[in-house]
Amino acid sequence: MYEKPSSLKTTQVQRLCEEALRLLPLMLLVVCCYVRADWIKVSSAQGMEAYLDLDSIQVNGLNLRRVWGLTNRISSEAPIGPRALPNWGSSRSLKEVDCREKKWRTLQLDWFSESWARGKRIQGYPESWEYIAPNTNGELFLNLICSK
Repeated sequence: MYEKPSSLKTTQVQRLCEEALRLLPLMLLVVCCYVRADWIKVSSAQGMEAYLDLDSIQVNGLNLRRVWGLTNRISSEAPIGPRALPNWGSSRSLKEVDCREKKWRTLQLDWFSESWARGKRIQGYPESWEYIAPNTNGELFLNLICSK
């Protein structure tokens, strides 16, 4: 048979619930701050460092893969960015790779004023398919992404 809890227990439970609800936004903020991509450095050349988030790889059929990439500009030797942000700090892109045809295209591109995709954001434009030249960083990306 069910017994109604004493009013003291009910009051304690109510206080605990109220305290948990009061702290919920702070707990969500802490959790959200720790959810991030695990960027793996795959190359460093021409004043830039390139990273891939290998956990973001999506396999579409036998030959297509999608992956997020990030490039940090580490020196003035890096190419100039878009007109609105010539001294860019980083870029983040969603690439689609065709493993069989050895080509890729950019589906989404964003430029940032600071490294690690922070600061002022300028939206770039998707790019059409390009073949990946042998013995390049692109081929390194292709081999890494297509091995998944």
